[in-house]
Parts: sequence; structure tokens; C-alpha cells
Amino acid sequence: MAEATPPLQFKATWIGTSMILFDDGVTSVLIDGFFTRPSFISTIFWKVSSDEAIVTRCLEKAGIANQLQAVFVAHSHHDHVLDSPTICARTGAKLVGSESTRLVGEGYGLPQDQNIIVSDGDVLQFGAFRITIFEGLHSLGDLCPGELTEPLSGPCRYTAFKTDKCYSYLIEHGAERVFVHPSANFVPGKFRDLRCGTVFLSTGTLGKQPVEFRDQYWDETVGMMEPKRVIPIHWDAFWTPIDSPGPVAPLPWPFDKWAVTTAWMEERGAAAGVEIYLPKLWEEFVFG
Repeated sequence: MAEATPPLQFKATWIGTSMILFDDGVTSVLIDGFFTRPSFISTIFWKVSSDEAIVTRCLEKAGIANQLQAVFVAHSHHDHVLDSPTICARTGAKLVGSESTRLVGEGYGLPQDQNIIVSDGDVLQFGAFRITIFEGLHSLGDLCPGELTEPLSGPCRYTAFKTDKCYSYLIEHGAERVFVHPSANFVPGKFRDLRCGTVFLSTGTLGKQPVEFRDQYWDETVGMMEPKRVIPIHWDAFWTPIDSPGPVAPLPWPFDKWAVTTAWMEERGAAAGVEIYLPKLWEEFVFG
């Protein structure tokens, strides 16, 4: 019997923060798991935990419960990892990330055989998706640096979730190459030999940084990868419920200066001939 032809097209759905679902109709992989989006009050003054009802509702909306193969966790802060073990438990997907991510999974009771710990340069294949791992740096002003040393589960303070390794991802599917960069920082020269058509670029807190840092960030990411399109991510107020009516709001002052970021992106994009497209929550992008 002839092997089935891999799907030619796939779609990427932005679900807030740096959470992106890649799905070709046969296989899907997810960057980060953060459907719950605890309120500002709960996050700052109380405790956070994964809300199974919200996770169930969002998995149904995404239509991926039976084909999700992996959840890649960019780093182990709560706004990246909080729902990832719950999603993996519901779907059977692998939890892919650092040792701290594994310990969060263990705290939530995820079996050890569902964990994959990755390092810089690792390549993983799920269906027609080929994912290359790039280690990098957290954005400036990391509030929860360090590594976990024992299993962690909620409810707990958001500060209990430690950064550990930070990852970016090259997603290849057929001839398409898409890059996901979840943290607004850079390692000089890291992407010198990398080319991509679309970059999902973290812009969180960039408006607060000196223009010299922003420009070097652009040069070391977009400038090196030379994409045709940049889609900003991790710019939203991530304590806003995922099913709130209306468009998602950006991070307010004092967390960021969104107007500064948008003006800077438009200026750099226009100078380089790169489209800057601000996504809507649950918006789909088709590739192939």
C-alpha cells in the first residue's frame, strides 16, 4: 500500500501570548499552553492554577483533541507552562521543554514517558512538522529567574514558576519555514544562517527598552532571517480572559509602552520592506 501523501498546507492559529497552534489537518503541535489566563488580581496577589473547564472548552474550539502530538514550552513561567500538563493529559501529547517544565508536568501527575527534555539544536519530527530547537534568553527584567528543583503544581504563586531554559522554534513543513521567537531578547549571531518566510516575534516590554536595544533586537532576529512578514506575539494583557468580547488589549503601562513598540515596528518594517501584521485572538494564518 502506498504511503499517504503529507498535507501540503497547514495553518497557524494565534491564541494569545506566545501560544500558537500549528495544524495540517492530520497532525498538530502547540507552542505553549496558556488558555486559563488567570486574572490580574489572582496573578499578582493570590495564586494561579490550570482551569480544566477552560482548557476543555478551548481544546474543543481548536478542534485538536485527537491529533495534538506535542506541546512545546518556550520557558517555564506560568504564562507559558500553566496549562501545558493539563493539555497533554487530555490529549496524550508530549510535553517538550526544559527540566523545570518536566517538573511542572510531574507536579500535575503527567507520566514520565510523556516528557521530552530538549537542548539547543535538537530536531523533532511530528507528522509532517519538523521542529528545530534554539536556546536563547528571556526578555529583559526576568521576574522569576532560576530553575525548579522539585515538582510544582497549582494553586501556587506565579513567582514559583522559574524560567530555566528559553527556547525558540523553527517550524518546517514541506517547503514552508516559520519561526517562533517567544521571548524579546537575542543571542548575537544566533540566527545568522537562518532564513524564514514568516516570524512570530515576541514584542513584550520592548516599548520600555532603549531604542538601541530594540534596534539590535530587530537586527539580530528579523534582520538576519529576512522574512516577508512579521507577526507580533506576547504583546497582549495576558490576564484578560480568553473568551472576553472585543479585541484583546495590549500590555498597559507600567508593564509596557505599546504605542512606542508599534511605531518602532512600523518604521523598521517599512524600511526593510517587511509586512507587520498584528494578529487577532484565534486568528488563523494559512501556509503552503
